[in-house]
Amino acid sequence: MHVIKRNGSLEEVNFQKITRRLKKMAWDLDPASVDFGTIVREVVTNMADVMKTADIDTLAATICIAKQTVAPEYEVLASRIAVSNLHKQTSECVRSTWTRLRDVLHPEFWAFVDQHASELQQMVDYDADYSFDYFGISTMQRLYCTKLDGAIVERPAHVFLRVASVVGGFEMDRVKELYTILSQKKAVFGSPTLFNSGMLCQQLSSCYLLGMEDSLDGIFECIHRMARISKGGGGLGVHIGDIRSKGAEIKGTNGKTDGIIPLLKTINAAIPNYINQSSRRKGAVAAYLPIDHPEILSFVELRRPGGDEEMRARDLFLALTVSDLFMQRLEADADWSLFDPYECPGLSDAVGDEYVALYERYETEGRARRTLRARDLWTSVLHAQIESGTPYILFKDHINRKSNQQNLGTIKCSNLCAEIVEYTAPDEVAVCNLGSLCLSQFASPEMGYDYESLMRVARVMTRALDTVIDVNAYPIEEARRSNTRHRPIGLGVQGFADALITMRIPFDSPEAIAFAEKVAAAIYYAAVDESITLAAEKGAYSTFNGSPASKGLLQYDLWDKQPHSDFDWDVLKIRLREHGLRNSLLAAIMPTASTAQICGNIEAAEAPSSFYYVRRTLAGEHVCLYKPLINDLRDAGVWDERLKNEIIKNGGSVQGIDRIPQAIRDLYKTVWDIKQRVILDHAIARGPYVCQTQSMNVFMSRPDVKSLYRAFMYGWKGGLKTGVYYLRSKPATFGAQVTIIQEPACISCSG
Repeated sequence: MHVIKRNGSLEEVNFQKITRRLKKMAWDLDPASVDFGTIVREVVTNMADVMKTADIDTLAATICIAKQTVAPEYEVLASRIAVSNLHKQTSECVRSTWTRLRDVLHPEFWAFVDQHASELQQMVDYDADYSFDYFGISTMQRLYCTKLDGAIVERPAHVFLRVASVVGGFEMDRVKELYTILSQKKAVFGSPTLFNSGMLCQQLSSCYLLGMEDSLDGIFECIHRMARISKGGGGLGVHIGDIRSKGAEIKGTNGKTDGIIPLLKTINAAIPNYINQSSRRKGAVAAYLPIDHPEILSFVELRRPGGDEEMRARDLFLALTVSDLFMQRLEADADWSLFDPYECPGLSDAVGDEYVALYERYETEGRARRTLRARDLWTSVLHAQIESGTPYILFKDHINRKSNQQNLGTIKCSNLCAEIVEYTAPDEVAVCNLGSLCLSQFASPEMGYDYESLMRVARVMTRALDTVIDVNAYPIEEARRSNTRHRPIGLGVQGFADALITMRIPFDSPEAIAFAEKVAAAIYYAAVDESITLAAEKGAYSTFNGSPASKGLLQYDLWDKQPHSDFDWDVLKIRLREHGLRNSLLAAIMPTASTAQICGNIEAAEAPSSFYYVRRTLAGEHVCLYKPLINDLRDAGVWDERLKNEIIKNGGSVQGIDRIPQAIRDLYKTVWDIKQRVILDHAIARGPYVCQTQSMNVFMSRPDVKSLYRAFMYGWKGGLKTGVYYLRSKPATFGAQVTIIQEPACISCSG
């Protein structure tokens, strides 16, 4: 049996070489935990004659990852083999790497490389690539490392250096600081920024929000804008609440409109199914409809299984904007009226008392298309959620009452993942640039939490995201106009649950909720402080005057809450009055599906859904384990094959398994083991420091209308802006399964 070496020569298979290579990759692993002989035998058994050495590495890594449920060391070995294999196939020379890619690089980035190649070479740290876990390095290779003719050219270190150069404004000190943060996985930018920094098409923004005008030209101009944005990789949220309902008059033709369903089916065919996101993934759109629109019942059915296919648009994401008035009538078991936006204009533009006055006037005038019990309507919404996970629920009055953009006008919708809330207008398409702080990197079991370092990184990321606004290649002029006028950014988090576990704090404890509040306060304080510094250097954003911040009001003031006492907010407000803000919005809790995977964190601020799961990727299915849990079980002397199988049979939960120490069971709880109220309390604690909103999932093993009603009422009364992103539930046979984690459905918002 022979192998093809990397230089193209043919050599007889040398099994001792394979063994030596494996042991070299396991330099600090416990040799008693890794059976090298078994790995080599399986490699030999599965080898084909005249196989490339690179393919042998891939085979060895695949064999190791399949054994990670035996011991976490196998996963570490698999990742190191994968990184070493990638390094052997790519150049360690920065200039050579980007010379190969020169035709697809932005001229400004190439000029920077050409001038500073030696400094960049000294800066780059290829050893940091070995800190990726197996699925992190696999995701980097598949999504983020630039390819040429199908072959990977960049290493992960090159990706981070490319991004740091661009969002660091090509200032060497800033580039070095940002590169260190990225390579150490203390923070990460949204996927479009990782994809496109330094590339010819330098579209770096994650989220776009736009409204659709109620006219033929307005509708198709909006669809055209959506197509151009999606082509560049942006995720879309579109407000359709101003589109007249089925049967409304069309004066120009003396006819009647067919309503929003055919329109949504057109969008469904055009964007998700025709315009892809830079050839990486299908486009994605969330359609937002007010709770008072006459076609609300047909709208919420669009993704439900079964039914008339003519009334389905299964590739769209559905969302409702819900007023305080509706929630009050829902609680009072009162009636609710639906109004056509053409016949009863202005409701989508009104909030608070103005909305109530206009709504009740239309009711008194008898202009409702239909009146029904609020609870009957809400029951239909909740049934759709139970069956399909959507619609998202956002509370319109909370959003507008607590927005620093309220001086611009009414915010009518959010984005694809329900964490961005920004003003849109006919001549403005709202944009947001995302990044997330890896909270796990600042936690220590001995020292607790390093808030000082967290805030330092938050300041660096705030400045970097502000730079993205200026260097971004906007797909349409309306997006550039909005982003440069209001300069919003979205700084979020990932690895919250990992940090709690590191510090031995149970997710459902009062200490965890206090930690959630302090982390959010620290990030918000640092982001506001840096935005003030930027305003002192470059000027406040152009629409600052008239905003709540211009009146000395920060997010916690809009929540009518006292701020966290560990931070000097009075000093911050003195600086705010003197210099203003550079950015109208600063914080958002977004999903972090892809970037949490590359950084090895549990997503966003969520608890884990399972400690054993199948990660389904393009390369196949792999049973995974949560390494800190396995290490704790080994330290407790209870880890063995039988316990592993018990946890798998238990749906990836350690609850109810008596031989696991109670302290471990208390610390390691999945979202299914935690009361939903705790999840909401975490979000409510963070809320006064999140000036956009939170992409918060609701988790219920067996959801029903009554329990969902209580959850949404509790969240609304707690002041949340987003009531729910997705409703997550368990399949009926979950107890006999391992959780399946798909490839991330939306990479646009992955901050």
